[in-house]
Amino acid sequence: GGGSEEFEVRVGEEEGAWRPKPVPGVPPCAVRLACGPYHTLALLSAGKGGGRVWQWGDVSDTPQAPPHPVQGLERIVQVAATNDANAAIDADGCVLLWGGSLANLLLEAPPHVLGGVRRDPAPLRPLRGGAVR
Repeated sequence: GGGSEEFEVRVGEEEGAWRPKPVPGVPPCAVRLACGPYHTLALLSAGKGGGRVWQWGDVSDTPQAPPHPVQGLERIVQVAATNDANAAIDADGCVLLWGGSLANLLLEAPPHVLGGVRRDPAPLRPLRGGAVR
């Protein structure tokens, strides 16, 4: 289902819209979900080597994006979502961030922006010499 006014999961307002349904366009092998107020992430299973991430809705002011794979994310084992930022951890333990202001702040780098939103996941640099785990 989905309950926001934008109906990111495309449930609509018809009778029974609040019942769980498959999300059109997303392969049926999600092993983890993460939700922000206007977007959802699905981690798709790919065995022990990690999987791919799909996103629908958006972290910008126009939450209309249909389901699509997030480019640059492979071998992912965990996902998280906030109001305007997303994180993924790959099979090597690397933390990757994309989305709005929080991701841009943590990455301390000029974003490839489209309305202030980083669309390309980037690795979080270690805070004090070691690997981010």
